[in-house]
Amino acid sequence: YPDAKVAVEMCQGFPLCGWLPASDVFPVRVRAPEFDETFLRSMARSFTARSIAATVSSGDSELDTKLWQATLEEVEEGFLTGPWDASHLCRESVVSPRFGLQQKNKLRPIDNFSSSHVNSAAGVQERFMVDTVDEICAMVKTWMQESGPGLKLVGKTYDMRKAYRQLAVRKSHLDFAWISVWDPVLGRPALFKMETLPFGATASVSAFLRVSQAIKILGITCGNLVWSSFYDDFVCVCREGTEEQTDRLGRLGFKSLGWALSLGDDKDKPFANKFQALGVEFDLSNVGEGFFSVGNTLARRDELSEKIANILEANELEPAVAESLRSRLLFAEGQLYGRFAKLALQRIGAVGLQSRPVRPIGTELKQALQWIKGRILTAAPRRIDAGGRRTYYMFLDGACTDEQEKIWTGTSVGGVLADSDGNILFYFGHVVSKELVATWGPPEKTQHIFEAEVLPYALALTVWGDIIKDCCIFAFIDNEAAKASWITGTASSDAAQKILHQGTRPEADLNVWPFFSRVPTHSNMGDDPSRGRFEMLEMLGARRTEITDSHVSRLIADVDLSRA
Repeated sequence: YPDAKVAVEMCQGFPLCGWLPASDVFPVRVRAPEFDETFLRSMARSFTARSIAATVSSGDSELDTKLWQATLEEVEEGFLTGPWDASHLCRESVVSPRFGLQQKNKLRPIDNFSSSHVNSAAGVQERFMVDTVDEICAMVKTWMQESGPGLKLVGKTYDMRKAYRQLAVRKSHLDFAWISVWDPVLGRPALFKMETLPFGATASVSAFLRVSQAIKILGITCGNLVWSSFYDDFVCVCREGTEEQTDRLGRLGFKSLGWALSLGDDKDKPFANKFQALGVEFDLSNVGEGFFSVGNTLARRDELSEKIANILEANELEPAVAESLRSRLLFAEGQLYGRFAKLALQRIGAVGLQSRPVRPIGTELKQALQWIKGRILTAAPRRIDAGGRRTYYMFLDGACTDEQEKIWTGTSVGGVLADSDGNILFYFGHVVSKELVATWGPPEKTQHIFEAEVLPYALALTVWGDIIKDCCIFAFIDNEAAKASWITGTASSDAAQKILHQGTRPEADLNVWPFFSRVPTHSNMGDDPSRGRFEMLEMLGARRTEITDSHVSRLIADVDLSRA
């Protein structure tokens, strides 16, 4: 294993600053420290004074008390020592302020090692990666494909208890491990010294992910466990009937390596065909029939719904709240089928870029919040099939031809549909009326090539839906910007954004899986029909699909999310 040295480093304790050790497991990506350890020590008194001065009451006495109690509990468990006063600091001690982050049913203490500049003195050499929901899905799907019908799988999540606190700080860096916490009893800051890795330090993420990756590999190679790791959550899957042996082996592995697991009923649940991880529910009930599903947990749906309801009731949205909400909604949206939430997310995210709260929220923003709330609560989860799907190929093109050309003139679109055997099945070509094109932008804009390149895929879904339903689609486009817009689901052009939204709706209804790729113009079969050249396609046996301006109008219509 390339990072075997991580075991030795665990014994020594991990550094908090300087160049953090490389694992040789993760991809290389260098981010140099802003300054070195020597400078950090020389500025220690100044940085510490600022941190202590910044340690004040949150203004919420209940929150202050919870944070104080959580800190004292860590002292009892040996993670911290204190409380101390400033006389216990040495000349090179750096103090970081602690604050509390209220989560669902608990308060999480956060140690702000950025404000104390300890994080600025840490340099990383790699891009740290974790196994996400997609890796878990791939793990299950691969097992299904290797085993065939009749397979029964169950799974569970092992959660480490206070994972960062189970790793020590290097002795020479304990000077940088001081924190300042508001004491609600005495009404002043109190100092504590950390013995273990803080939640809020760049170095903690680096160290723990290396250890987490090593534990995962040990489980796979030494225990034949089928599992993944996302920070301190290990998702394990096994055949139904082997869960007792698998669970015994998994627990033995953690215990042998000295790791404590969360043992509460809310965390330590038995193997089951429905289990939760990362706020996501995996339903393996239908694995034997060739599919399983992934969706948001009821708790996550209720939490997001309540948050949106509170915003609507207050009729106000602050930038910081909008940014956080968009991030959480984006993750939740990723567990649902379809890609047509981009417009709503874009409207919510736009508030996060503003400098002041939006009060009152406008009609468009209100519609976006109501729409996304309904989607999160009611939309179907993702369904992952083990079997193959039929595949079709689309070649798509848009054109804006000057009148002097002796071919079609104006703004036109073309598309070709082929099957996986190379048979050319259908094509369309259409010149959009000047009156309709004029509605795509301001009067002074005369060239609409971008919108013309975005439009054909949406048209293809509209007119060929009966053929491509439940299939995989390779969509070839010779315009890089249009390809990127279909991949991301967003565009700067209002007209193009409407097309994207109206196009991704039938994409979800038809249950198609699209893949967008760039094709050179001279290899794009959609180029001919977009310019009125149909002879070659007719010779190849393709049949023409009629497109009218009414098809285009429906895709360019104003989006009312209240009815979307």
